[in-house]
Amino acid sequence: MRLLLYGLSGDAPDGLADTLIAGLPADAPLLDHIPEPERLPDWLSHEDLAVYAAAFEATGFAGALLRYRNVDRDHHELPTLGTTTITQPTLFMAGDREPAVRFGDLVTCAAACRT
Repeated sequence: MRLLLYGLSGDAPDGLADTLIAGLPADAPLLDHIPEPERLPDWLSHEDLAVYAAAFEATGFAGALLRYRNVDRDHHELPTLGTTTITQPTLFMAGDREPAVRFGDLVTCAAACRT
């Protein structure tokens, strides 16, 4: 859990998230490519880490990981996904090193949503 949270964070070495998300062969062990952090990032306490670890120990990672296996199926089974207008005030905050911002199209979406 520590390696995953660190490896996809802005505190990881430059380029690591790119490698983990799009640069590894399909059979590459993910955790082998994440360096051990010297210390926990400031935003992650030992107590927080224990909560995350306990939750995933109880339920496993299958649900979270299987979600990604169905991304392509979503386009077929949910054709209106992403076409709905959000009418209430909303806010998504993230840094410029956040993988959801860098690998998604949130910048374009945010600009379009302002109009």
